[in-house]
Amino acid sequence: MTALRYLTTWGPVGALLFVVAFAMTACSPAGLDDSRPAVEDEINEPSSDVASRPSTTATPRLFESAQHGYRLEIPTDWEFVEGAGTWIRFDQFVPGSQVPGEDLASTTDGFGWLVANSMLLPKEMTREEWLTELDELVGSGPLPDCREQRRADVLAGEQATVTRHRCDDLTIVGSSLVHANRGYYFTVGYTTGDASTESRLEEIASSIRFTK
Repeated sequence: MTALRYLTTWGPVGALLFVVAFAMTACSPAGLDDSRPAVEDEINEPSSDVASRPSTTATPRLFESAQHGYRLEIPTDWEFVEGAGTWIRFDQFVPGSQVPGEDLASTTDGFGWLVANSMLLPKEMTREEWLTELDELVGSGPLPDCREQRRADVLAGEQATVTRHRCDDLTIVGSSLVHANRGYYFTVGYTTGDASTESRLEEIASSIRFTK
C-alpha cells in the first residue's frame, strides 16, 4: 500500500499524512537479522526537529477491535478508526489501495500511524502457506531508496515475521503473523529520524493483545 492512500481514503486523519512517501501493509522477505522488539529499535541519525517532538505521558486509551479480535492502547492525542468491510481474499490486497477491514491508529498531526487487519484463513491453506502468500504479494512494495531488514520476532504472544523498510523520508515496520484461525498484519510508519514517534509506536505495538 502507499501511504498516499491515506490522503484520500481516511478523511481528516488521512489528509494529515502528507509526510508519508510510501508505505506497505505487511512485510516482504530479505535476510534475517537478530531478534528485537516488534517495532525494531535502531540508532537514528540526528534529525532537525523531528527527534525533539515532545511525548505525551497521560494514561493511554484502550481500543478493542471486535472484528479482528485484538486490543491495543494508544496515547490520548492519537486517533483510532475501525476499518469498514472484511478482508476475505488475497486479491483484495493491492499495494496502493485500502484493504477492506483495515483499522488505523494515527497521530493527529499525521507524523505516525499503525494499520492492522486480519483475514480468516482459507480452509485450503496452512498457516505457513498464508504467510508465504502475503510476503509474495507485498514484495514489490519498497522503493529503490529504501533499505530492507527482515527478522523473526514475537508479537502479542505469536511468532511474527517483521520487515523494516527505512527510506530517506519514511520508515515502515510491518509484522505478519497467524493467531488461532486468522492471519494478521500490523504495520507502523513514521518520519525517518523521528525518535519520539518511533518510541510511541513501540509502546503501542507492545500493548497489542488478542481477545479471542
